[in-house]
Amino acid sequence: MKKSMLNAMLCSLCALSVFSNTAIASPSTHTIDITCPGVATTAFPFIVTNFKDYIAGYGNELIDGSLPYPNIPYFTYTIPSGANIPSILTGYVNNGTDYDSTLGQVTCQFSRSGFDSFSVTYPITNGKGGVISTQTNNTIQVLVPFGIRTPY
Repeated sequence: MKKSMLNAMLCSLCALSVFSNTAIASPSTHTIDITCPGVATTAFPFIVTNFKDYIAGYGNELIDGSLPYPNIPYFTYTIPSGANIPSILTGYVNNGTDYDSTLGQVTCQFSRSGFDSFSVTYPITNGKGGVISTQTNNTIQVLVPFGIRTPY
């Protein structure tokens, strides 16, 4: 009995020493920079548009500074019945950005005096579990974990 316990302890120590020099569950990160769509009166190349039942528009997404080939994220918002949102969105301004790490989703908020505010969302592909690095009213940078980092 003592011999089998000693063997089990030695095997455990050997395994621990072998695995301590291999991959560690310490993920690397991708930096994702997202620019929200703007409205017709802004200098953004992409704008949100009211399509009666929903609002949608294209933004810009750079993954680890992926110029000159940025991704073109598609932001959407379903307009609830009775909402006071005009068909022409002139006068709305980008009012903030947010990121939900459990959904992997970026939100861009818009507001205009005298009308209802709205937010358009974009789910980042494989974008769950990240953290906000920086954000402004119309941009957000998210650090998203991926892979396993080795200790070498």
